[in-house]
Amino acid sequence: MEGCDYIASDRQADMVSEVDIGEIILKLISLIKESLRFAAEAWSCSGKENVSATEARRVFLPVKFYLINAVKVVALFPSQASLVFKEIALCVLMISAFKVLLSQQSHGKSAGEVMTDLLEKTTVDLLSALLNSGETTEFRLTLLDSLFVDAQCSSQTMLVRNRSMILLVDILSLSVESATSARVLLLARVVLFQSVMRYSSELEEDAKLAVTTKLQWLLDVLIDAEVYSSVLSSQLPVADGSGKTIIWESILSVLILSLKTLMINLSSSPAWEELETFLLQNLLHPHFLCWQIIMELWCFWVRHATEDLVADMIDKLCTFIMSMPSSETPIIGESLRT
Repeated sequence: MEGCDYIASDRQADMVSEVDIGEIILKLISLIKESLRFAAEAWSCSGKENVSATEARRVFLPVKFYLINAVKVVALFPSQASLVFKEIALCVLMISAFKVLLSQQSHGKSAGEVMTDLLEKTTVDLLSALLNSGETTEFRLTLLDSLFVDAQCSSQTMLVRNRSMILLVDILSLSVESATSARVLLLARVVLFQSVMRYSSELEEDAKLAVTTKLQWLLDVLIDAEVYSSVLSSQLPVADGSGKTIIWESILSVLILSLKTLMINLSSSPAWEELETFLLQNLLHPHFLCWQIIMELWCFWVRHATEDLVADMIDKLCTFIMSMPSSETPIIGESLRT
């Protein structure tokens, strides 16, 4: 048996030396972008005609096929895949942006539902395969940093004519460099992050920890005026609890649900300590939306935690409050006296 394993691994090494794995991945990404670009151009020319579910499936099924194959290649050859991680990250982000903009169009609702049903999970699988196969913590953090960049790093690098379908063509033409500073992708980054949290149960422990370190990024981006407005006013198609039906929910509701899912998945993980720190440090967050989200998470945790865990967290909370700068003490005291 060991001899068979040796021969198999030897043959795999020979194949890798003969085939450029990075080129295979880039070709699959190119096919994905071509399919989406074709759809964006066709649907923008159709005016306000509703895109049927049948037409959407015809476009997105090949994309799913390319994604599935990309996931397999990344999982089998992680070292080679890591060499093109920027291109993979951009592909994942483009799919998220496509879904967001499609869902904002009245004639793209059905297509958005089909896209969610066919592509959301597989898209996250591609990113998860890269995160799980990362050989070092530094690589995982670099990958996540390339996807979830600060709002301050973004600028209006694209001409936004209006919220029309033609904008999708522009987004699909972004390069790795220009995508980093494109403000129109900020909301897509938030939506992608919630998808990663939603399916975080499939991440390995080191990958879960890396994702948890980006929670502060999420709050920082939610403060951005455009993102804040969209999160409160926009809806997204998401799979319901059974995963068999697509329903529409506000982005805020989807975010909170995904954060709760992450909490559950981290409950027995070494990354839980990182999450605890995040909750404590943002207990008094100055932004109302961020504070509301943190309070929702605290209440969810208290309702489901054991009494011992709650008591332990209260001790940590008291220690945290006592460690706050003394300059804040008079302010708290005055507020109590009034």
